[in-house]
Amino acid sequence: MEDGTSNLIVYLYDSPRDEDGVHTGPKDHFNIDMNLPNFNGGELLIPARSYPIGEPEVYAPNTLEPGFADEFEIGGVLYGDYYGVFHQVIDAEQNETYEMVSEGEMTVGYENGVYTIDATFTTEEGVVYHVTYKGAITVDDESLGEPDDEDWYSTLTDDVEVDALTQGQLYYMGADDKSSLFGILLGTEGVTLSNGTGTGELMQFFVNADPDAVKELPAGKYEIVPRSAPMEPETVIEGYKEGNQLGGSWYFELEKNLTVNRAPAYEGTVTIGHTENTLDYTVDFEFYDDNLDEGYIVSGSFSGKMEYIYDAGTLQAKGGRVTAPRRPADKRAARIRR
Repeated sequence: MEDGTSNLIVYLYDSPRDEDGVHTGPKDHFNIDMNLPNFNGGELLIPARSYPIGEPEVYAPNTLEPGFADEFEIGGVLYGDYYGVFHQVIDAEQNETYEMVSEGEMTVGYENGVYTIDATFTTEEGVVYHVTYKGAITVDDESLGEPDDEDWYSTLTDDVEVDALTQGQLYYMGADDKSSLFGILLGTEGVTLSNGTGTGELMQFFVNADPDAVKELPAGKYEIVPRSAPMEPETVIEGYKEGNQLGGSWYFELEKNLTVNRAPAYEGTVTIGHTENTLDYTVDFEFYDDNLDEGYIVSGSFSGKMEYIYDAGTLQAKGGRVTAPRRPADKRAARIRR
């Protein structure tokens, strides 16, 4: 963060799914937004100590950010952006509820690679939760910094061909009267899509499709468009950075959970092939990064099954990497890991 603190978000959840990747419920998830002293290198660890809920938007080191909900309606459908410490539940009918935490404290212990977490949280409605966890936690570095003096976010020094994508996830993220929004995550072997960690390459695309599309992403040629463009079907939202968060469509190269190369999708196309009533997809992409002097090209393809995840009701980040569009610029977005 620009004020000298480090922002760390811990995701604790219990999330059973069926064979199609749909949450079978109930799904319990706690999003824990931590303010830490600025990270100055070395191994990424969660410091062992106690963390009380702090004052909102003060970001005092060694505190937790209280929960905040920003809910809004698009085309008769209620959406929400959620921040800080909050509790999310998805029941068997895919109904989602959120509770904002306003008081409480979390204690973190760490020994030999094992974390212990013990927290007591009180929601705005006065419900008290006792949350415990013991096990490993992978800390993923998303502090990608500001653009260089040339004002671009890409770190590429040459064209990139991504030719070993072996896994995919397709998120349905809701719809309005103009389009439905899907998220696509593609990764090479060695990358964990559910939290965007590991070593390898990762692609993320946010795709606008026909508003009636829910279970399947229609085949077609999708054009990468500016974030400010209307969310029309057969478009892909460009990669961008807003505040301290990345959004839209990106290429990432990872090494031991750290981002060592990145490029936003600035101009180009994503072509989707699909066999109806199956999870079989092909994804072919070719786009320029935002380096307007050199214009490096990222290209590649994926062919195989994509895990389908129904995630309507929130327009927040999927998988491990970046935030989705339609969130306020002055808040730090919660990124729900699945």
